[in-house]
Amino acid sequence: MVGWPACNRLSEALTAITVTCDWKLGVLMLKPEESPGQRGPMKDNNSHMPFLMVAPTGERVLFFCQAERRDSVFLWKLFVQYGIEEPFRLQTGLSESTIECSPTAWYDDTGWHVSFVAGGDPVHPAYHLYRMDGVSLQHLSPPVAMKLTRTGFIDHRRIVSGDKLGNVHISSPESDFVLEFPRMELLRLSYKADMPHILLVTCRWPEEDTACTVAYDLETADQQFVEADGESVYKPAWFRDEMLHAVRLSQEFEDRRIVAANQVVFIPCQMASVRPVADQPIMLPDIEKTDRSRLSDLLGVEKHLGAAFALSSEILGGHAYRMRFVGHLHEAEEECQGHPSLGLLIRQFRKAYQTNRTIPDWNRLANALYKVMDESQAITMNEK
Repeated sequence: MVGWPACNRLSEALTAITVTCDWKLGVLMLKPEESPGQRGPMKDNNSHMPFLMVAPTGERVLFFCQAERRDSVFLWKLFVQYGIEEPFRLQTGLSESTIECSPTAWYDDTGWHVSFVAGGDPVHPAYHLYRMDGVSLQHLSPPVAMKLTRTGFIDHRRIVSGDKLGNVHISSPESDFVLEFPRMELLRLSYKADMPHILLVTCRWPEEDTACTVAYDLETADQQFVEADGESVYKPAWFRDEMLHAVRLSQEFEDRRIVAANQVVFIPCQMASVRPVADQPIMLPDIEKTDRSRLSDLLGVEKHLGAAFALSSEILGGHAYRMRFVGHLHEAEEECQGHPSLGLLIRQFRKAYQTNRTIPDWNRLANALYKVMDESQAITMNEK
């Protein structure tokens, strides 16, 4: 996998930003705009799911969701903010009991185009991806349901949606394919408006209460975890040299407010894979090459376990590296395709940490890894 940022197409996104990093980790020192949570009516309100872009006049435009609390329910609605003006409600015409979320938008010669996800009304509970179009944001057409889904967006001629199995479906006149995030629950799909080939996928393991965001480059398949100010970002917006994300305010999962990031870190990962299209034959693996690659796979296991071991001391010291730590254990587990017993052992330690924060027995893991490496080395030598 190519490192960030020197050899990565995602590095194009850094052209307007001061970057301090080595080739493995990208660190963005941002000079963010004042966050929407610090001004206007949003100061004391819940907010999340921001989307940033510019209007034809060059003004910064922020789409986001703001919640009204009704008993224990967060009733999310769409809002828009031009520049530093007061935010205003984006009228959809849907019922007041409908939850509206995940806005994205673009502008062309015909006017504004807005997509969002909505549902949860007692009469019509199913969530759909909707689209509205109009000459201005104050004069949009009634929403048209485009697809049954709980997460997704529309961008020009591209429709992106997610399902309950962790599959991201990407459809356009030019191509139709799926990104698989195995065993992950997809929480939001968005993109970088000035670089639309970069997807922002917020997801979590089903048993987890915390989430992560992956920046996925559709042109190169490069993938990065995104962290801001020491924490995994939640449903962020990233445009030019500004990133907004929603921080959690209490134990309630949806009790959040949008803030501006000061320092953003990108960490190479391998969370997603591309599913072959229907008319592309699935090639069976070369068994001989697979056997001979096992030692190199184990070197990958050693790399990820070593990184997790280093992070564990930071976690014990009070640093917020939980998602990165879990990610390295997951990567080590995925590298063990040819060594299921070792993969199962790593998985057991990962699950134990996610469930009750038990740090793995590093001596046991090291002994198991190096035993398998010695065996694989012996097999390779005998084949020669």
